[in-house]
Amino acid sequence: MIVLGKRNGLHLPSEKQEKVKEIKKRMSDLSINFSKNLADENSVVEFTQDDLVGLPEDFVQSLDKTDEGKFCVSLKYPHYFPAMKKARYPRTRQLLEAAFLSRCKEPNTKILEELVVLRSQLSELLGYKNHASYITELRMSKTPETVRKFLAELGERIGPLRDRELDVYLEYKTKECSEFGYENDGRINGWDYRYYMNMVEEKEYSVDQHKLKEYFPLDVVTEGLLSIYQDLLGLKFAEVSNPDVWHKDVKLFSCTDAESETLLGCFTWTCIHAKGSTVMRPFSVY
Repeated sequence: MIVLGKRNGLHLPSEKQEKVKEIKKRMSDLSINFSKNLADENSVVEFTQDDLVGLPEDFVQSLDKTDEGKFCVSLKYPHYFPAMKKARYPRTRQLLEAAFLSRCKEPNTKILEELVVLRSQLSELLGYKNHASYITELRMSKTPETVRKFLAELGERIGPLRDRELDVYLEYKTKECSEFGYENDGRINGWDYRYYMNMVEEKEYSVDQHKLKEYFPLDVVTEGLLSIYQDLLGLKFAEVSNPDVWHKDVKLFSCTDAESETLLGCFTWTCIHAKGSTVMRPFSVY
């Protein structure tokens, strides 16, 4: 309790306590705005049919088209990840990666710059050496020095494994570039990593993510996920028939204590069927 009090500035004069509250609220607002900017971002990258070679046909045909017949790949995860894993043409992956990493560049850069300053101000007000010291205090690591030591030791141990893995990726890249006439720069770039990792999974371990999803239909995944929560938390969920909700795809569940059968509340479960994907939305609890 003493530590929590310190972290909230209770040991400080009233004017500094108000400053701590002000900074924390501003940081919270900025974090919300950062996430909202990403959620509202709707840019697309346009590609020809040839640019998308390697991608599953059902995925390509699910994409919107421009008046010129080009396919629109959004920067949302259901488009970005499949494209980065399966698009064979390197330039396609490079353009998509550059666009993805530049999402909301201007507004979110300003947010990050302000957050850095606010974090420094908050740490100083509360008597911490820096923001890292403030964050790690309640975590297992306790200090930034422990984190740095752990990461350094981890890097030494996994470095050889990383190098061997990248060598395998490079072998596949060299072979493919030679086969299809692509330029080979002799290294694994950021836009190459997921593509060749996926290729290794498929060719050396027979793991095909596109085929794998056929074994996990939405109804089965939903039932399994809810079952896990019921077992872990000692709860019982029951779907409410004909609920008064805002969309036909929204489901309403009652939540009761499994032992006492006391009604604890209700929650909604929403699955958004976007083109080429289904996205589960977080619970709304009542």
